[in-house]
Amino acid sequence: MAASIDGYVATHPDQTDAERHQQGFSNEADWQNLLRHIRTCDAVILGSSTLKAGGGVIEQSREDGSYPTWLTLTNRGIPHDHIFWKQSYAERWLVSSSPLEIPDDSRAEKVRNIVYDETTTVHAPVLAAVNSLRDAGCRRVLLLGGGGINRMFYDAGVVDELILTVCPLLVAREDGVPLVQTGLPDLVHFHLHHVCSDKDLVFIHYKVK
Repeated sequence: MAASIDGYVATHPDQTDAERHQQGFSNEADWQNLLRHIRTCDAVILGSSTLKAGGGVIEQSREDGSYPTWLTLTNRGIPHDHIFWKQSYAERWLVSSSPLEIPDDSRAEKVRNIVYDETTTVHAPVLAAVNSLRDAGCRRVLLLGGGGINRMFYDAGVVDELILTVCPLLVAREDGVPLVQTGLPDLVHFHLHHVCSDKDLVFIHYKVK
C-alpha cells in the first residue's frame, strides 16, 4: 500500500492511479517495488474500486512467465465495457454474495465467479477468497485494498505483513480514502522488518505480531 503521512491512500473515492501518481502518492521506485512483489506472488486481492482506479489488472507476469490470479471482491460486478474483460492473459476471479452477470462470450475467458453465503459469518467474503486461493495452491498473496477491503482482511486476522510506502503529503479531507476504514474491533500491532527511502518516499516493511 502507498499512503499519505496522515494515512490516506486517495484524496477521493474515484481517484485514478494516474491522479495519485501526479499528486505524489507514488514514484518510479514505488511502482517498481510493486511490480517486484507481483512477480513473486501467486495471487492479488483487491476491491472493484481499486481495480477500476488502476485500469484493470496489472500486466506483470511472475518469474516463471505465468500470471498471478487476480481476485476482486465486488457485489456490483464489473461494467461489461471495462478493459477487465479483455485481460485474458490472467486468471480473474470475482467474489460476491450473489451470482454476477458475466458476459457469455470470449471476454469471460479465465473469469470465475465465487459466490459466498453472507449469512454464515461476518468474515464470509474473506474466507471465500482465502480458502479458494488456498485450494488453488496459492501461498503468497498480495492484498492491494482499498480501505474497506483492507479492514475486512485485518478484522479476519489473515494479514501477515504490511509493505507500506509513506508519501510526503497530507490529505486531511472528509472524502479521503483511509489505508484501513474505521471499524476494527481490536488494535493490530506490528514490528519493523525493514525500512529504506527513495527521494521523499519511505518504504516500510512490517510484520504483523
